[in-house]
Amino acid sequence: MQSQQNDQRLGDEPGRGEVSGGRVAFVTGGTGFIGSHLVERLLEVGYREVRCLVRDRPKWLEGRPVTFVRGTLREPETYRDALSGVTHVYHVAGVTRAKRYGELYAANALATRALCCELLPHRHRLRGVLLASSLSAVGTASVPVPDESYPTRPVSNYGRSKAA
Repeated sequence: MQSQQNDQRLGDEPGRGEVSGGRVAFVTGGTGFIGSHLVERLLEVGYREVRCLVRDRPKWLEGRPVTFVRGTLREPETYRDALSGVTHVYHVAGVTRAKRYGELYAANALATRALCCELLPHRHRLRGVLLASSLSAVGTASVPVPDESYPTRPVSNYGRSKAA
């Protein structure tokens, strides 16, 4: 039962809302630890195509049946065409270290905003959009598992950029 619920979260009910013969995912952060496991799961649950935005090396995605989209979130023109026909977007990319807060803010907040703006023309076809953040955006919490309604109190520049 739990696996079936998780599969539905990864792309709605099988067969529902599919266009052009199946679900097509666009994944940011797919070359990272969490993202690479997400990509594996998307392929397992039957996505027709998984497109991954990559800056340079595919790392853990090497040899997987994915479409590599060379570019960065900071440059929407590098991935704009890859959004055509996408039914699901999984944004799990993030920069965790930088010398200045402005770099983190640009990479985590402004780049996420740019991606969301690029999704607007596709909103009628999209069946789901997942924007993953970090518990660092919450900071210290007085509850065991804070959710989206919990107030943010980040304690680091990274956390502040993810909260933004």
